[in-house]
Amino acid sequence: MPIRTNELKYKPRVGVDVRPLSYGITGNSRYLAEVLRRLITNESPLEYYLYSNKPIHTVFYDILSNVNSRFL
Repeated sequence: MPIRTNELKYKPRVGVDVRPLSYGITGNSRYLAEVLRRLITNESPLEYYLYSNKPIHTVFYDILSNVNSRFL
């Protein structure tokens, strides 16, 4: 069932553990990055909070540039 954006008072928030994106290109980070690229779009009715204890590798900066994502 799709989310009806006209019925929302605020954007629901989704937290994602993105620690694999700190280590460069590995199997886990590549998979996670592709999933996030498909989920986090400008048209998304959700707001994504990306959590990591280390900085994200520069290869994945395009994910952070989306208006619906926040890096913490």
